[in-house]
Amino acid sequence: MTECGNSEVTSTLKTHFLDTHNQRRGQLASGSLTDAYGGITLPKAKDMCELIWNCDLEKQAIDYVRKCPTDTDTTLNDQSPGENFYRISSADLPYYRDGIKKAVTEWWKVYRWYNTPGTSATFLSSHANSPVSSYTR
Repeated sequence: MTECGNSEVTSTLKTHFLDTHNQRRGQLASGSLTDAYGGITLPKAKDMCELIWNCDLEKQAIDYVRKCPTDTDTTLNDQSPGENFYRISSADLPYYRDGIKKAVTEWWKVYRWYNTPGTSATFLSSHANSPVSSYTR
């Protein structure tokens, strides 16, 4: 696990965040994600990398959270690393790890409620360097 100087996020929480995300990314990569009705399966990913911890992004996220935002960061652009946003009261969660699980679960629910392209999804060269809807914002 990457150790960041003066980190406010413990190694245990970092591991939990990455494992929770990478588990779902693995499901997507293997083609085992379906829509909310189980009727449409998202196509397998061809080259989905496992996420790793980034200390610079950690600092940016902590700085942003300290502002107590109510919505996504409107200053992001196509060159920004992207953002997942979920807001919940800490009073509703006994442990940070519970908040991590809840946030990641909610982020990944997005694909379930939209019509998916099924196996007709194709990545074209024109898609390179383009944002992917709410998966990145």
